[in-house]
Parts: sequence; C-alpha cells; structure tokens
Amino acid sequence: MTRERNFLVLITLTLILIGVLMVFSSGFITAARDLGITSTEYLLRQGVYTVLALAVLYLFARFDYHKLSNRTIYVSLFWGTLALLVGVLVFGEMAGGAQRAFRLGPMGFQPSEIAKLSIIIILAVKLAQNNDEVWKFWEGLAPLVFLTGILAAFVLAQRDLGTPVLMCGVAGLMLFVAGARWKYAIGGAASMIAITFTLIHVAGYRSERWDDYIYHWLWGGDGGYQLSHSLNAFAFGSITGRGPGASEQKLGYLPAAHNDFIFAIFGEEMGLVGTLFVVALFTAMLALGVRIALHARDFLGSMLACGVTGLFTFQAILNMGVAVGLFPTKGLTLPFISAGGTSLLASAALMGILLNVALQAGAPAAASHHARKHAWTRWLAFPFARRGPALSQN
Repeated sequence: MTRERNFLVLITLTLILIGVLMVFSSGFITAARDLGITSTEYLLRQGVYTVLALAVLYLFARFDYHKLSNRTIYVSLFWGTLALLVGVLVFGEMAGGAQRAFRLGPMGFQPSEIAKLSIIIILAVKLAQNNDEVWKFWEGLAPLVFLTGILAAFVLAQRDLGTPVLMCGVAGLMLFVAGARWKYAIGGAASMIAITFTLIHVAGYRSERWDDYIYHWLWGGDGGYQLSHSLNAFAFGSITGRGPGASEQKLGYLPAAHNDFIFAIFGEEMGLVGTLFVVALFTAMLALGVRIALHARDFLGSMLACGVTGLFTFQAILNMGVAVGLFPTKGLTLPFISAGGTSLLASAALMGILLNVALQAGAPAAASHHARKHAWTRWLAFPFARRGPALSQN
C-alpha cells in the first residue's frame, strides 16, 4: 500500500506544519503571560518538539508492529502507564484545571497521552491473541473492558473527563470491529453515556460548564464565554479569513487559543476555506486508515490501524465540535496542530505504527488466526475496494 502510505505521510507533515505556524501565531500571548518568554522562544520550543516528533514518526514507522505482541513489551507498557498515571496524581502539577502533567523545567509531560497510545496497543494485541473469545462476555470481553476501565479511571482522577471518554470510545470501536455482539456494543455505549452524564452532574465545575453550554444555546446571554468568542472567531474569519497572524480573539479574549481552541483561531485567520481544508485532511486520514485496516497483513495490524484511525478521527471531531459549539468544552487537543509536546509525540508514535501496518500490508500473513467475519465489514470495504486481498482475517 505504497500510495496510501505516501498520502498519509503527506497529510501528517501538512498537519504538523499547520500546527507549528498556528502555535506560533496563537501562542505568543500565552508565552509572554504564563511562561515569561518571547514568541521566538516559544516557536523554538515547539520546533524542538516537532523535530522529536518527526524522529519518533520515523522510528515507529520502521519498527515491526508484530514485536508489540511480545509479552514483556505490552505488559511493561500497561504497568508503566499505570505507574505514570498514579505518579502524576502525587507529584504532578495543575494544567488546565486538572492535575495531569509532570513539569521538567520548561518542558511538560502528560501521562494521559501515553495512556491513549497504550490502550490501543494493549487491546490490539489481546484481541489478536484471543479473537475467538471476544464475542463471549466473561471470557473475552470483560477482561478487556476491565483493563480499559483501570487506565480510564486513573485519567479521570486527574479531573479530566474528555480523555477517558475518548479512550472508552476507541476501545468500544475496536471491540466491536473485532467481533463483539451488537447487544454488548449497544449496552456499552448506553452505559458510557449514562456514566458520562452522571460524572458531569456530580462535579460542580463540570455541571456549571454543562449549564453554560446549554444556557448559551437556549437563552443566549453571557453563558459559555469560551464558546461565544470561539464562534466570533469563525464569524470574523468569514470565507477567506483575516490572514495569517491577524486574529483578534487570540489577544486574550479566547482562553486556550493555542491548544483547545486553536481550530477557532485558524478559522479566523484562514476562513471557511482553511477550515474545510483541515477537515478534508482528517477525512482523507480516515479513509486511508480504513483502507489500511481492511488490507492489513494480519488481524493485529487491522486492530492497530482501527484503533489509531478511530482515535485521530474521534479526537479531531471532538476538538473541532467543541470549537463550533457541537459539544461542551472538553480540553482535548487537535491532533498534530494544537500546542503540547506530549500530544504531538504520542500522535507521531501512533501515526508511525499505522504507517508500519501499511508498509507490511502486501506481505503474507504473519500467523494464522481466525476471526469472525461481519457483513458490515464487506459493506465498509466497498468504497475502498481495489484489486488484491480484502481484509486479512489471518
């Protein structure tokens, strides 16, 4: 799948370039006010993260994803991630209203970003090993739900609701694609929605944020300060935008302009044309990811491609949806574009894994492994059909 791989590399590099430019454009207020550095120093810091991310992307693209099935690797990944999540609750610093980051001098590190990477790898490996059992609840499904729940719970303990919801959504997608029954998928989705709304209303700050969101749309007024200024940014951008660097909302009016609401600043500066271009890039990433999952060398590759593609798609939808008012504020970054070194490095690692799956897609299956077929996978494959093998079930 050389063509798909090359397109993915081009899309990724384009998004990273947009991210560097937009972080420089939208982050100089944050650099001066919160970090006490100049915009040039802020750009240099983001440039260092970008160089590291490109190195990580290359290394993971060349790393044989089958080695992730080594028990030492995936078990160490789980316990290492869990240790980081526990450690940040004890030694971490507050960031964005949540105790989610280690601070190492001028650099920050967020274990929740590693948790998203870990859950995809661990679930993909276990599903490839025990795919015959995934349609059974206690034997196959419950242990994987339990593993997901443990990591999600410790991220939730950081006062971060958006990331656990994203992790559970991606895990649910992977379990369903792997063969979980419809009744379990529907029951799991309903349970997650119910738990999410419960968590919103039992915590005062989440409940206030939800009330502001509802109040803004139903009655107008002052509710939803961030949403109001985000929508103003899109309105001021109109069709073609105000031009690079010309946003006014980033001048202290829109909080988190360099990460959570960077899409709004991009919309103000580049207009509807620019925002549709970014949407098109993520849509193309989704299409290419589906093709890679369908033509992967084996079931492990399919599950990895499914998880990575699902994560990027869900996270992009949630971030852009928050910016335009479809969802209440969640604090999730826009992959490859928002500021945040850990997010960029984790995204680069995930994209590298997806590229490695594409790199090996034409090779014979690595191991014989049975997986239950679904009629919907054949329907899903139809728009991406080409001459050659379909979704590998080996």
